[in-house]
Amino acid sequence: MTAFQEAFFPEGPPLERRIPRTIPLERKADGYIHGLLCTRGRMNGMSFDIPVGTSVRMGRREKPEIGWIAFPMNWRGVSRKQCELYRDKYGNLLVRDLNSAFGTLLDGVRLSPNKWERIKADQTLEFGNEQFRTLG
Repeated sequence: MTAFQEAFFPEGPPLERRIPRTIPLERKADGYIHGLLCTRGRMNGMSFDIPVGTSVRMGRREKPEIGWIAFPMNWRGVSRKQCELYRDKYGNLLVRDLNSAFGTLLDGVRLSPNKWERIKADQTLEFGNEQFRTLG
């Protein structure tokens, strides 16, 4: 069981509540970003696919929710509404900070609140002690 699952489901998650669902990601030749890989922090080693036309938010939640990459409520450096990722119909991955108290960094540069930024392959998204790498 991962640290994430232990935080939300100490006795083990029910099958229908296993959120977020992680899948193996691999680099594809089409040039688009297909997901994120956590390289440091609570979800280290977990990967997340973001399908075309969908968005996912990151932040602290009391319980896992669909559409969220959730962190426990007591997790430092992560706001309740940290950032949102969206993959448009052209395959571009976009990110915006949700006016978080801690800020969201893209390759070490703090994002302006509520302003969408395009993420390219092999860029780093950071907040608190969490670090994610984009996979294309």
